[in-house]
Amino acid sequence: MKSGVTWAKVKHLGWTKLNAIAGVLDGENAEHWIGMASNHGRAEIKKLVQQHLAGSVAQKRWASTPVPVKTFKFYLHDERQVEAVDAAIDAAKTVRGFPDDSSALAYICGIYISLRCRKDGWDQGPDGLASVFAGILNKLDKNAAGEVMKAIHANLTHHI
Repeated sequence: MKSGVTWAKVKHLGWTKLNAIAGVLDGENAEHWIGMASNHGRAEIKKLVQQHLAGSVAQKRWASTPVPVKTFKFYLHDERQVEAVDAAIDAAKTVRGFPDDSSALAYICGIYISLRCRKDGWDQGPDGLASVFAGILNKLDKNAAGEVMKAIHANLTHHI
């Protein structure tokens, strides 16, 4: 194996469990992940690996600052929708150079919000924009909304 782990150590896991841990398995953490795979079902292992990878990405980006992880499922109605979602994420990754699907999806959502603000408020003057912005802030908890406001003030070029 590329990981440096011998077949003898993992052959008891079965193909689906081995496949689930293959992306994180290496010589240093083999004992941990083989133990996890031995004691958990495939679905649990996949979730644990995803959490581990999300934590690794967060640590690389923000050192020790914890980052919330949001997991959700797409219930798409036909194959064309799957292809459209995949194509949009792949295009955002290629064009903007994002390293992962979640960054690309966040970018796509940001574009939608930007276009929505323009349609629903930006072109309707300050009151329309304020209404859209307040609607977005009101969906956040009080602390998060306060942090957004602080960040906005820090980025303003005008003295208000």
